[in-house]
Amino acid sequence: MYHKIYTFCEWFGRTLFKHIQMPLFMLLLATPPLITWIIIAHESQELDIVQDRFCWAMNKAQAALDRKMRKERFLERYSPSDPYFLDMQVESPVFLEEEKNQLTKWLAHPALTEKRSLLERLEFLDSEENTLCFTEEEIQFSNAWKETLEKQKRSIQIDNNDLKKLLTLIEDIPISGSLSKSQRPQLIITDFTLQKIQTPLQNEVFELNIELLKREFL
Repeated sequence: MYHKIYTFCEWFGRTLFKHIQMPLFMLLLATPPLITWIIIAHESQELDIVQDRFCWAMNKAQAALDRKMRKERFLERYSPSDPYFLDMQVESPVFLEEEKNQLTKWLAHPALTEKRSLLERLEFLDSEENTLCFTEEEIQFSNAWKETLEKQKRSIQIDNNDLKKLLTLIEDIPISGSLSKSQRPQLIITDFTLQKIQTPLQNEVFELNIELLKREFL
């Protein structure tokens, strides 16, 4: 039985080879590998599409997880917040201590005859006129937070060191690489003006006006 099948196939192949042209015969030989390559290429393309979709889904999931973690860290940092943080921390510093020390030394000098301007300057620095004070305006609420626009009552005078300390406190800049542990609200500077002026001792200080947005998370 197998011998007959083999004999028939051999006869068919020889007959086909005798009557078929060489180009057509080569085309017939090349057709199965070509079809196989097309199938493999198509399946490979579909596999690439599946892999791209998987990578896109993974990246999207990772981005969502990163956002969730950032939100959790943010809320952990700023809630619950102390409602008196601005009064106790930001409005409490005393400014221009170095100039006050200089004025005190000058006023104690026996050779100084004209003291009036220096006394007036020292009185100003010791008064409430040069203390930072805010008033609450434009309060807005939601289920998650309370926002308050804090406007400065009057301009104050500060030096470089005062400015650095104040901005560090407002912006909650980490010290020695660690996050602030205070129960503070989020403070955002919405308006900021700084102007140089000269003191009676011919020192340069800044006149500061600042406006804050205080955001408390409930």
